[in-house]
Amino acid sequence: MAKHPLRLLDPTNNGRGDLFTRLVSDLFYALGYDNLRFDVHKTGREIDIEGRHRHESRLVIAECKAHAKPIGGADLNKILGAVTREREKGQPVAGYFVSLGGFTESAIEQERGSSEQTRIIPIDTKGVITELTRSNIIITQEKAVERAGRCAEHARLDSQAQFNSSELLGHPLGYIWALYYELGKDVTHFALVHADGNPLSETAAAQVIEADRKCKGSLHKLTYLAPPPASPDRKTLTAEALEHYKNWLNKVCGYIQLDGLPAEGTIASKQMTLENLFVPLKLQVQSNAQEDDESTQEPEAKIHPVGEFITNQNRFSILAKPGGGKSTLLKRLAVAYADPDRRSCSEDGLPERDWLPLLLRCRDLRERTREPIRELLCDLGRHTEMDDNYAAAFRELVDDALNSGRALLLVDGLDEFSDAAARTTFANNLRVFLGMYPHTALVVTSREAGFRQVAGVIASVCVPTTMASFDKNDVHTLCKRWHAEVLPDTGENREEAIKLAKTIWSNKRIRALAENPLMLTTLLVVKRNVGELPTKRVKLYAAAINVLIRTWNVEGFAPLNEEETLARLSYIAVAMMRQGKQRIGKRQLLKLLQQAQKELEAELAYADIKPNKFIERVEYRSSLLMQTGYEDIDGVLEEVYEFRHLTFQEYLAARGLVEEQYPGRDDAAELSDLLEPYFKDESWREVVPLSAVLANRKSERLIQRLTEICATKELKHSLSDMTESHVALLRKCVLDEIQVRESTLRDALRQLARYASEEMLPGSTIHIIRGKFGRVFQEVAEDAFFGQSEDWVNYQSVIMDLGIEQFFGDRHFQMSAQAAAKLEHALTNGDPIQQGKAANTIAWSAFQAHNNGDKDFATLTERFRPLRYRIEGLLGEEENPLTLSMAVAMIWMGIAGLTDNPPDKEAMLTLFRLWQNAQNHEVRRIAKWAFGMQPLLPRDAIDVAVWGDCETLINNKTQFNEEEECGSLVLAWYRGQPWSDAHLLEKLKEILSDKKNTIWVNRFPALFHLLNALGEPGRQALAEWKQNAKTEILNKLGSNIRRVLELED
Repeated sequence: MAKHPLRLLDPTNNGRGDLFTRLVSDLFYALGYDNLRFDVHKTGREIDIEGRHRHESRLVIAECKAHAKPIGGADLNKILGAVTREREKGQPVAGYFVSLGGFTESAIEQERGSSEQTRIIPIDTKGVITELTRSNIIITQEKAVERAGRCAEHARLDSQAQFNSSELLGHPLGYIWALYYELGKDVTHFALVHADGNPLSETAAAQVIEADRKCKGSLHKLTYLAPPPASPDRKTLTAEALEHYKNWLNKVCGYIQLDGLPAEGTIASKQMTLENLFVPLKLQVQSNAQEDDESTQEPEAKIHPVGEFITNQNRFSILAKPGGGKSTLLKRLAVAYADPDRRSCSEDGLPERDWLPLLLRCRDLRERTREPIRELLCDLGRHTEMDDNYAAAFRELVDDALNSGRALLLVDGLDEFSDAAARTTFANNLRVFLGMYPHTALVVTSREAGFRQVAGVIASVCVPTTMASFDKNDVHTLCKRWHAEVLPDTGENREEAIKLAKTIWSNKRIRALAENPLMLTTLLVVKRNVGELPTKRVKLYAAAINVLIRTWNVEGFAPLNEEETLARLSYIAVAMMRQGKQRIGKRQLLKLLQQAQKELEAELAYADIKPNKFIERVEYRSSLLMQTGYEDIDGVLEEVYEFRHLTFQEYLAARGLVEEQYPGRDDAAELSDLLEPYFKDESWREVVPLSAVLANRKSERLIQRLTEICATKELKHSLSDMTESHVALLRKCVLDEIQVRESTLRDALRQLARYASEEMLPGSTIHIIRGKFGRVFQEVAEDAFFGQSEDWVNYQSVIMDLGIEQFFGDRHFQMSAQAAAKLEHALTNGDPIQQGKAANTIAWSAFQAHNNGDKDFATLTERFRPLRYRIEGLLGEEENPLTLSMAVAMIWMGIAGLTDNPPDKEAMLTLFRLWQNAQNHEVRRIAKWAFGMQPLLPRDAIDVAVWGDCETLINNKTQFNEEEECGSLVLAWYRGQPWSDAHLLEKLKEILSDKKNTIWVNRFPALFHLLNALGEPGRQALAEWKQNAKTEILNKLGSNIRRVLELED
């Protein structure tokens, strides 16, 4: 009857392709290969399958064909070429060719005579079935025949009927043995036995028969030998068993218990309905592209709501740290599909599915970890307190759900196996199970550290995801739901919830702690206990740690001594920071705790909790220090621990240094000496400022040392200046409101003013201005600039920031009529400090107008006109901050095209003389730049003799940029020397033709004025450039240049 021992039942090419992909995936898993990738693009070729052996250092490359035609030697030689290229890279490579149509005799003979280096291993359908049987993905043919015989016996098939043949069917429901029986010489009956050994019910068999009919098969012409149907009493028993199981799920998964909550007993012991606190979570999905895939580009991770993701992908893993919401999500899935009425109780958008949720909690399996997954699931009834009759009925329910594709397997805590071998065995059993039941949906959770060991085993059948951090809406949702559950539901409490959510989200440091459900809940507990959420992070961290320590003090455990606990954890945190670690093995952790017992004699001499017991307490409550998985450390697999949040490790390390609770403590050591070796260490960027704040007045020398180092560094006006380690540390210390003498504070603020620039590093000025020391910071910065200190030009950026804050406050730079009036008043009536700040603010507003391409140009020009008049009047020839500020404003008003008429002649001459005579390099540079940015006066407006002999000035360029070149070109045009108009025209054409100059051409509107001023040759050159310039070049021109071009047209 069966022409082929294996058939794929799907009438569409895509469907057969999916079945074939699943088949070869299971095959190569059976052969020992993980991390399989399909259709891998290599240079000049494509490989069907690539993977790595799970135990040996060996790559596999395979070609796979599903068509019925036998494969010949030529096809084998093609895959040999790809295998050879990989072998030439020096790594062992196994080559396979899988063909459901088999191989020609010549191809088989060819491979028999091949050497190890040129051999390709052919696998036909019999080979596929052999490997699937060996790996227990399908039962043997003999067992299938025996199970089919029971069906034939139940049907009372004629005793003369004989077994004829069998074939393996690939179907969306899984692998299914078709067993054929004949009467006489005609095949008349057949049975269908699932890969797990269970005969298919008539309902499930109908799906297979219909798929076979669409593939032009003949099953529909034969009589199906169905297994015995369930009796009416059995159906009732099964329904009752299902109801019992669903009630159990609702009991263990339907509530959130706030264990250890340091509040009044009624709240701490209250069971809250899951959906009342549950916030719909989101998954972050990262591509599984490999580094050796030559065609792959680095993709960005995408974030999906869980409901949306599970609608399109029903097999995935969720990786997250403890407290990330993994287990809570599985609880939600369990109750949502056990009780359809609860599915709509959350806005997570879960799809409508007729799933039976089957929950396996790995920590509860213990000695059963090596059992097949199907057995664990069928045994669930016994572990939910069912009697033997119900448990047997429940097994039938599980089998039916698995065989019909209605099962949702929820595996919680894959990392929680204490034995790595048990975890690997479980993962392998899970992979076999998924091959056996391809329609079973799966969600598995794990901490990242524990998942790495087994990731490759299930990678090809399970999409890896990570839990995304809470966003703004998530924080608001949990705050509101928390208040509704814990407090009376009043309007005042609802408003308080919204206010608290805004506070958390608006504070960057607090927001960092609210990244997952547990940490946000901790903050909510802090707020409930303290009455308000501390705004200073040191106090907030201390309060949060206090809450987490108190969660250990639950019934059945004597309270832990808070001071002793902090001393131990601080000692560990300092040691881990010094070693650059965020995870620590249990042996080293024990060693540190033993050292702390000796070194911290005053604090721990009478501690009654021994180191090993201390670790057990921490792990049991999953509090500040917790086990996150297992790692191979020096050849030994051991538990690894880490602090619940890196912030807590940093805070406790700072506390340990300040309280002198650190390895090798020295009572005479200065805090600055302890920290200075780590000033440049990125991982200590938070420890240093936290230490400064915790030390209070004892931080004086630390702040002085950071200030001294900042003062010795050369300023290069770049982002690297702003973020340099010592500057960043000093800025954090000031923002955290250190306690030092005023002289020390002023010295520190002077350095921060020197390194401030909102343009290059947003927040470097504004955060200090709006903080506790804002007034002093402004005084120091103004004195450094307008008091003309030795390096006064280095403070121009911070003066601009101060002006923007004063005149634009909300950081919106649009030149409104009100803002223009305030600036004009400052220029007219203010003192030099107000005038300088106003000029720098005008420069910044013009810069914004240039960048944003302001469309209401006429209105904007009208508002800038009186400002420009005042600025030209204040421009003097003294080399001082006021002159520099006015020149900077003229630069950007000229670049933005906000000056519809040429400047006053005296203003141009002032700029020229500053350029010519100024001793200060920055004043000279700015004057030259401003000179080149202004609309042109008539060429004869200034007597040529006024310019004098300035050829050296024109040709003296230190670098090629707009500041240097534009001023020289404009001056050469006014003088008519040293370049003739023809020579000047060639220079202008050269600038236009160089694509690299596009950016600064946008900042040189006078370039086009010059072309027009050169008469007909210049206008012709401009017209030719506009005609020949590519669209992409013209599109890059700013609105200022476009306006000039329209004007010149």
